[in-house]
Amino acid sequence: MRLLILLVLFTTACGHKLQVSIDPQVQPYVDRFVQASGEVIQINDLIVELVPAIPEGGDDLAYCTWGDNQTPRVQIVQWFWDQTGPNTGGDSDTLRELVVFHELGHCVLFRPHRNDTFQMSIPGVTGNAPSTAQYPYSIMYYEVDQMLVNTSYYEQNRENYMQELFQRE
Repeated sequence: MRLLILLVLFTTACGHKLQVSIDPQVQPYVDRFVQASGEVIQINDLIVELVPAIPEGGDDLAYCTWGDNQTPRVQIVQWFWDQTGPNTGGDSDTLRELVVFHELGHCVLFRPHRNDTFQMSIPGVTGNAPSTAQYPYSIMYYEVDQMLVNTSYYEQNRENYMQELFQRE
């Protein structure tokens, strides 16, 4: 509840007009983000859009910008969104969720990157292949594309990632 009050105070005290404009293709993922928070987050100042490219983000898949007297803005590269559509196969829904949740972590929760990792054994590895792997501790890992490599790990540990993202004990 304190987080909600702080977010409301922060967004209304800045002196700019609050606005919400979310691309309809991304809206289900924003709704899922709110649901994953335990419904304690209300989005009342946010722009989410699909764009051809992100000038500020270089080769990033998505980017969040915010500042004083400015509505937080998430930009997601259109080609990424198209490549992870419902008919592209694989774990496209998970890929989209990871990217959207990461950027909303910045633009809604104002979370910075969290770059720590932990090492874990990989079962069934033989030969010269590495028997351990590094996994990001948080969905706010600075290279979210590293999480995209092993979406099955994220899916198996989604609740832990949500607890960390929303700082629930």
